[in-house]
Amino acid sequence: MVVVRFTNFNQVFPLSMIKSHLINKFVCLRGTVLRVSSIKVLVESIQFQCHECKARIMMHFVDGKWESPNKCIMVDCRSRIFNPEKHTAKTSFYQRIRIQEIETDLKDINAGKLPKTIDCEIKDDLIDACISGDIVTICGVMKTELQNDMKGFGGQKCNKNRALHASYIDVNSIRNSNTEYFLTPTAGATYNDNKVSIAELSMIHKIAERRDVFPLLIKSICPSIFGHEIPKTGILLCMFGGTDYRLRNKGEFADFMLAEKPGPQDEEPEENQPTIRPDIHLLMVGDPGLGKS
Repeated sequence: MVVVRFTNFNQVFPLSMIKSHLINKFVCLRGTVLRVSSIKVLVESIQFQCHECKARIMMHFVDGKWESPNKCIMVDCRSRIFNPEKHTAKTSFYQRIRIQEIETDLKDINAGKLPKTIDCEIKDDLIDACISGDIVTICGVMKTELQNDMKGFGGQKCNKNRALHASYIDVNSIRNSNTEYFLTPTAGATYNDNKVSIAELSMIHKIAERRDVFPLLIKSICPSIFGHEIPKTGILLCMFGGTDYRLRNKGEFADFMLAEKPGPQDEEPEENQPTIRPDIHLLMVGDPGLGKS
């Protein structure tokens, strides 16, 4: 089966411009990934068997909406009970993500307002194309669904008002700015390694030679927010991460820090030494409206 993916769409809509007139139209969005759901299995079609006459009915589910047969295909049968045959199901992998408009798309007139968000559905080979925090460019068709179908993503379990719908994007392609990940029908997944130009590389070398490089990087974190050097320092350290290394004994971390360096005869094989993960977690606590997002 050939899957066609469209990339490099000419018009990229800011999330603030996504309105009802774009429903059922192909759009291109750019934003930051806020949330990524777990990978699930979506049933696209399945065969039902009549409980009385054992007749088989094939049902196809559009946009993942489950519908059982209303009546039997046999004229003389009036059964209303149909049993799904699980071994006949045609399935695909399914994942849902939520993206938020990036800072450059926020205009001065929207200062102080919450950034816009929208949910996106990705399937099959697009699964795990991004993680939280990535800046992605998404192309797909804008669709709507009942609000109670959005469990776990801001929806309600019971939608009394049946006219209340929520919009989402049925994704056709994803391009990740962090890894330059994109899919083509023939080459599959490819990665673009030329992300830094010669001019940018020269600028990086000039910045690395400066003595105030660490304060400069701190001031470069969210320059639109004045002050707050300590939280910005924590964000900077979280972005760069730590160094993956192995402990030299199996005691507590404090004991390891206080212990003397063991001799060559006391060192354990490298595969038996416990490791400390380099990833740094950050918990930012504060009142609403202070720019934590």
